[in-house]
Amino acid sequence: MRQSRLSRRGFGVSCAASSASLLLAGTQAQAQAKEKNRPPVSAPAYGLSSKEYLLDAIENAPRRLSFERASLQPEEWWKKLHTKLLSLLDLDNLQLKPPSAHIESSIQKDGFQITEIVYQVEDNLWCPALLYRPDTPHPKGPAVLACHGHGIGIEDDLYTYIDGFAKRGYTVFAPNVRDFGERAFEVRGPHECPHVEPLYNMLGWSSMGLKLKDLLLGFELLKTQEHVDPKRIGCAGLSMGGGLSLFLSAIQPEIAVSLISGFLSTYKGLMFDKRNCPGYVVNGILQYCDLYDVAGLIAPRPLVVESAIQDPCFVHEDTLNAYGKTADIYKAFGAEDKIVLDEFEGGHMFHGTVTYPWFDRFLKDKP
Repeated sequence: MRQSRLSRRGFGVSCAASSASLLLAGTQAQAQAKEKNRPPVSAPAYGLSSKEYLLDAIENAPRRLSFERASLQPEEWWKKLHTKLLSLLDLDNLQLKPPSAHIESSIQKDGFQITEIVYQVEDNLWCPALLYRPDTPHPKGPAVLACHGHGIGIEDDLYTYIDGFAKRGYTVFAPNVRDFGERAFEVRGPHECPHVEPLYNMLGWSSMGLKLKDLLLGFELLKTQEHVDPKRIGCAGLSMGGGLSLFLSAIQPEIAVSLISGFLSTYKGLMFDKRNCPGYVVNGILQYCDLYDVAGLIAPRPLVVESAIQDPCFVHEDTLNAYGKTADIYKAFGAEDKIVLDEFEGGHMFHGTVTYPWFDRFLKDKP
């Protein structure tokens, strides 16, 4: 008999693998160390340097559907950018319905049960996921689709909100993100995005779009669960999971409330000022918008943004700038009371102080 993944995970014991926070910090440190040992580039005799050229192009990219440039009414802007974003992600022709699924195994923890489910995302590809169900569920209660980021997957010690929401009585559905966790390219844990991303590019595929497709299908499956109210489902994520929560909430208007933790930024801050994962990039997106516009598509639905002041993966001032632009979009929708920033001392981590009460307010307290 095949040993279940749940038993192999060893829930409740310390994980020996490096956490995603150490992995990301190590990647940044290695890049900085290499730079120190390399000679500087001489100024070009004519024109701009390569760095200056790219910086100029990024700062002056058209962003023609950015809310602050488009001169459109909020609802018209939303429809146009939403349609364009689906096209950029290769999701404009996706037909959504609950996927085929199989239950693999279950274990009991204090206050909730964890069931391993695999569901079909393509003809020859399945996604393993964990479903956390409270021991005393509501007849039709709230749920959270939890997105993890880099590292060893769902059980990485960085993603405490997965267990955290379950302990607060939520049904939680946590799929293994494509190319990570149980679906890792080769070995769980290493940051293999620089290897995998070019493979998607050669095929003309959007890796962000494919990750989101899997999550969209997971959302359809979560809506069918017996004790879940499909109108009270939130989405939460940190780091790459924060990016997935951002894009998923933007393109799926049925998501009722969202958390973006350790991710909201501008693309300049994310990819030029810092050297973050190439999987965060959607090909051609700066022709139409920036990340704060994508976050603005969540309006007028409730959104909480977490930002750690000492997060090494982001420029904190850039996050504040992006948050301000997103808040302006919320104000245009008459929903300035539906967005909140939790700015806190700390590194690349989930906080929860504002997030948990925010989700409770809009999911548990909803009549």
